[in-house]
Amino acid sequence: MYEVCVTFFMKIKQVITSFGNGYSQVLLQNNVVSGLFFFFATGIASFNMGHPEILYFSAISAALSPFFSWCLRYPDEEINEGIWGYNAVLYGIACGMVVPVSVSGIAVLIVGSLGIVLFTPLLSSVLIGLPVLTAPFIIATWLLHSGIMPHDMSVPSGEGAGSVLMKNYPVAFSGSFMEIFMFPDAVGGILVMLGLLAGSRKLLMITVVASFLSVVVSFCIPELSPDKISAGLYGYNAILTAVAVYAFAGDNQFNNIFLGCGAIILAFIIPVLIGPRIPVPLLTSPFVISTWLYILAQRRCMSSHI
Repeated sequence: MYEVCVTFFMKIKQVITSFGNGYSQVLLQNNVVSGLFFFFATGIASFNMGHPEILYFSAISAALSPFFSWCLRYPDEEINEGIWGYNAVLYGIACGMVVPVSVSGIAVLIVGSLGIVLFTPLLSSVLIGLPVLTAPFIIATWLLHSGIMPHDMSVPSGEGAGSVLMKNYPVAFSGSFMEIFMFPDAVGGILVMLGLLAGSRKLLMITVVASFLSVVVSFCIPELSPDKISAGLYGYNAILTAVAVYAFAGDNQFNNIFLGCGAIILAFIIPVLIGPRIPVPLLTSPFVISTWLYILAQRRCMSSHI
């Protein structure tokens, strides 16, 4: 009986770990506590928007992706670390924003989550050593937007913050953290920051600086809408890129600082210059592009010193 209880407890712990890490890996964290903060942030933001189904969809994806990974016999360690869950979590949030709560909506969620789990290893093999980051989520959501379910994607792009926000620096600063999960919600942003703090104080400080600078610079550009700035649209990719720079930093401190700053600036510039000119939401593509270029530049610098 004791052994049965211990086994049951370990299974429950494994499920909670993979579920929480599915959320924490959105910001490249392998920390269950961080993931639970991000989960609660998603819940608060979705309820504040009056759309609790967004939380339900993301939670279903967070649970389904480890199950699919287990069925496909992916490594248990990677499943527990949330490697196969975070893209599905983001996809679940996007689904909750644009598909109805119905049998067809759940089917789109399940098929998309399974597709991400199947597609991620293929994409990883094509990228030749580059991390996939959130590329599977981006591709799946673009398909959702333009082909499978051509609904309006105004909510994930940050619209809906409303003119009441206007030129609000504190809301824009906090909202940039929550916009990583596609919500313009200041309270949720505070929970995301607390989740980062649970993982690393140094990382929190780096992301705080990235968010602060992106907000200040955004408000200095008259062509940018104050509402969209306050919704965090021009800050979240810079935050994600700062996290990636911290995660993938090598030994050469000078090159890392120089290249890292360049990557963060690029992640800020892409939404400003390209965002209004394409028919689909950018989502986290500026972060992915900037991080890939940072890693490639880092490798080039390392090879030149050999």
